[in-house]
Amino acid sequence: MDDSSSKSTSINDSLVITVLTASVYLAFILKEIGYATIFNIPLEIVAMNSVTMAIAAKSILLAAIAYVGKVNIFWIFSPRGNSILSIKIRELVFGALLLGFGFYPYFIDASYIWYFLITLILLIFFHFIFPLITQKNKKNYSEKLIAQLEVDYESRDIYKDFFSVIGRERVTLIMFVIAILSFSYGQGRKEALEKTSFLSISDSPGWYVLNIYGDIIVSSLIDIDSKKMTGDIEVRKLGGNGVIKLHLTDIGSINHQNNNSLQNEKAIETVMQNCKFIESGCRNA
Repeated sequence: MDDSSSKSTSINDSLVITVLTASVYLAFILKEIGYATIFNIPLEIVAMNSVTMAIAAKSILLAAIAYVGKVNIFWIFSPRGNSILSIKIRELVFGALLLGFGFYPYFIDASYIWYFLITLILLIFFHFIFPLITQKNKKNYSEKLIAQLEVDYESRDIYKDFFSVIGRERVTLIMFVIAILSFSYGQGRKEALEKTSFLSISDSPGWYVLNIYGDIIVSSLIDIDSKKMTGDIEVRKLGGNGVIKLHLTDIGSINHQNNNSLQNEKAIETVMQNCKFIESGCRNA
């Protein structure tokens, strides 16, 4: 291997490591943003530290392992032959599993299942049915698939140039990164939607902790009967002589249907405009 080739390989490896490192950190941030979005926590408050990143990493890793454990059987039993049909099936399985990974945390909302199924149906159509329509002059199905594959590669100049410049390995890496980022944001949303246990604040009846960012506690007034947030947000900064007593309470799932209303958005804006961090905390009037 000459020096130029060795240098190119070293640069490629460094680029991949840099992209993966940045993607992991961004995944942690998106997980927290997804969580904050459901509870209407102002993003200006969201902060990352070693503890927050460790918790996010654990959450993302466990969810990813759960997904792989459920779908790995599809990849194991996908055909391993070299026929065009086997290759197309493997492509479809890989695409479906990667697509499912990006959508997986969103399946808590039934509407996202339909988005996934529609996209999957489109993949199946263009992989296996479209050649039947466009390659009627070919006799058997394998010939139709091969002919359509040749047409696709010849007609996609931008597609070919993209692969020739970027490289297939990098394109696969980009696809994985997009799926991971989508998965992380969705995992944050999923955790917020499934959350049933909250830390209650002893000196503030009805107020429950939504999250803790470093030395900042974000809490909300929650109506236990209706399981709804009132729109009031409290931000406290730990420190000083004040003692905050917290108690873990299971209040059940929160009804988030009205959390994105204009009234709640205005309440949050009021918190950010009028709230001053003091040792004992702050609350919007």
